[in-house]
Amino acid sequence: MRSDFLKGSCTGTVGVLLKILLNLAVIPMLIKYQGQTAYGFYIFLVTFIELLLVLDLGLTTGLIQRVSSYYELQDTQRIRNTLCNGQWLYLGLSGLLIILGSFLAKGMPHFFNITGIDPTVATIVFQIVVIEAAVNLMAHFYKAILKANCMYQWPNMIEAAFSILVGIGIIVLVGMGHNLIAIMIFRLITAILCLGFCMVKACQVDRRSLQLNFRISLHEMKELWAISFHAMVQRISVYLSYNVDDLVIARFLSMGDIAIVGVIRKILSLPSQICFKILEGIFPIFARLDASQNVKESRFFFLRLTAFTNFLVLVMLLNLVIIYPEIVRILSNGQIPPQSTYLIASAIGFNVWSGIIQMPASNYLFASGMHRYQTYTSLATAVVNFILSILLVQKLGLIGVIVATLIAQCTQHHLLTILMACQRLGIRYRDYITTVYLKNAQPLAALILGLALISYLKNLFSWSLPVTLFPLGLVSLLSLMVWLQYSASKEERAFITEKLAKFRAIKIPALQKVN
Repeated sequence: MRSDFLKGSCTGTVGVLLKILLNLAVIPMLIKYQGQTAYGFYIFLVTFIELLLVLDLGLTTGLIQRVSSYYELQDTQRIRNTLCNGQWLYLGLSGLLIILGSFLAKGMPHFFNITGIDPTVATIVFQIVVIEAAVNLMAHFYKAILKANCMYQWPNMIEAAFSILVGIGIIVLVGMGHNLIAIMIFRLITAILCLGFCMVKACQVDRRSLQLNFRISLHEMKELWAISFHAMVQRISVYLSYNVDDLVIARFLSMGDIAIVGVIRKILSLPSQICFKILEGIFPIFARLDASQNVKESRFFFLRLTAFTNFLVLVMLLNLVIIYPEIVRILSNGQIPPQSTYLIASAIGFNVWSGIIQMPASNYLFASGMHRYQTYTSLATAVVNFILSILLVQKLGLIGVIVATLIAQCTQHHLLTILMACQRLGIRYRDYITTVYLKNAQPLAALILGLALISYLKNLFSWSLPVTLFPLGLVSLLSLMVWLQYSASKEERAFITEKLAKFRAIKIPALQKVN
């Protein structure tokens, strides 16, 4: 499992980095050639697609949990029944999404405050978005099969390919003078191609992925729905918690404000994207450990992952602090003054850290059967977040929405999710703080000193962004090596040494010929 987890983490990280580089080119072009309002509308459309994907009813999480457990127990019959039931459910939900979405798309331009966009264009774009969401929803079924087999590298590569193709397509289409309709049609075509590739890979892993029959197991359907229902409510709650900002801003403020928050979030959510790809493979691992009742390994795995996640996200956030003004100017094409966003960026950055640090705890609780608890806490957080956002946006404006999200989510992350995971695993909270926070203090202090020196030299010699990135990357890499040397266990050091030895033993034919 460690090897599969490492492959998924590496491919996911590379895919996110490629996506980041493309965003550095796409965002300025959209703002420059389409305007800040059009860019805000595009961000809103992407958010709307994510909202529609909530209609998977939590089946993706349910399938991964059930199929992972059955693979661990080698229960062939239950695997076959679960895959058959899941495929029928996904086909039905995708068709229902297209039918309902087509009717709702006509009223969307009038409900939201979409000024500066032609209503006809907005209606057409919303209909395209609905079809793309249905295609992506069907792709979730085949990705779930790959993830249940701990083959996260393939979904990661497919998602990376989608981001790369869409990014290049946007650059070409915007450069040729096309509008949002052409961009969204290109996204739809790319999504269909990715769906086809998902089907091929899932079939190679398990041929039962494409076997449809009408012998639906009601017992398996009931068990799958029991898990999926809680996952669905939790996903809706998480979506509202993380994306309610855009919906409230679109309702009470303007698309220009969405563009401002979108640029800041694009910058500060980079650690979230990277950490999510690194950690997304832990869910089936926790599910298999729970099926084998290996509490000791679960406890060790949870603490080590949380400590590593905490240090990694702090490294990335501190790096972004150094280069934040330059990135804001580049992404906004000079239209957003960085000084005016520092307060909002501070709140979003703290929320990003809080959301990442609770990922291992959240995955463990759901994989270990705490579905109801996760559902209720997520739902309560979403409701509190939504109410606070509506109240504060009318009094404080844009910063009120961000503060509301910060209050609601940090309460859930630290007082409900992490604390409950520690209790379930038999970890004293004092030991958790020592392992996750205090043991990171010395490597983190060395990192801060290094970054402070780079910041001083950057201002003294007026370094450009590319010049600054090199010493930042070097200091960050050295700090991670120091952390591994300082806190890694004997088993982890042996594992890393083994992988490095295999990497050094790789023989490249082209280089051998040269030699």
